[in-house]
Amino acid sequence: RSLNQLQALHAEGRVSSVRLAGLDIIDFPFRPWSYDPLLSWLSQEGIPLWLALPEMKADDIVTTLQAYPDLETILVGSHYMQALWIQPMMKAVPGAHLELSRIEEIGHLESMLEEFGPRRFVFGSWYWRLAMGPMLFYLHHVGLSDEDLGLICEGNLLRILGEQSND
Repeated sequence: RSLNQLQALHAEGRVSSVRLAGLDIIDFPFRPWSYDPLLSWLSQEGIPLWLALPEMKADDIVTTLQAYPDLETILVGSHYMQALWIQPMMKAVPGAHLELSRIEEIGHLESMLEEFGPRRFVFGSWYWRLAMGPMLFYLHHVGLSDEDLGLICEGNLLRILGEQSND
């Protein structure tokens, strides 16, 4: 039923992305066998998926997203709890983009930018949970060019949502 509602809203032009939320509460595994109808449809339609890392298991994310290589995803809320596995996850899932609201480890962002380049990252504040200022300050002080800063703060998200091309 929820998928039918999403499809109807998409047909009306009212869906540009989907966020799965509360997965840690409902105890419904994020696996291909349980989410195939939704993830197949999102992949087919080119609709990006937002996933909150603190609510999910790393292995479920990688296993499931690898089954849908055309699905663009935005991983939200990574912080020191995920610091050891976020880079291997991004290597394993090339369609994943990382939202930067909680990157708190010194030098971690710089390391990831060097490895993946600026096109895999989007500025995010996870506003209402976190303040916007600290990440904006950090982004302005890690040696990014104005072009790369523009990609992270706006351009990548517009591209992912299909609103603008940055090729």
